[in-house]
Amino acid sequence: MLQLAKQIHLYHDLMRQMIEKTFEAFSNLPYAFTLNLSYEDITNIDSRKFLKDKLSKLSTPQE
Repeated sequence: MLQLAKQIHLYHDLMRQMIEKTFEAFSNLPYAFTLNLSYEDITNIDSRKFLKDKLSKLSTPQE
């Protein structure tokens, strides 16, 4: 499915939606989460900016 998304140029939109939904799902939970990013995700400037923006909006966990 990811290969098809890449072929029809929807991969980055799909990744943004996945990141958005993950942040939403964990926004009110006291749990940490991880995202598995590909080399393509990390090297894509728009994806990197989007992820940095999402991370900047996170509150700092209390110790």
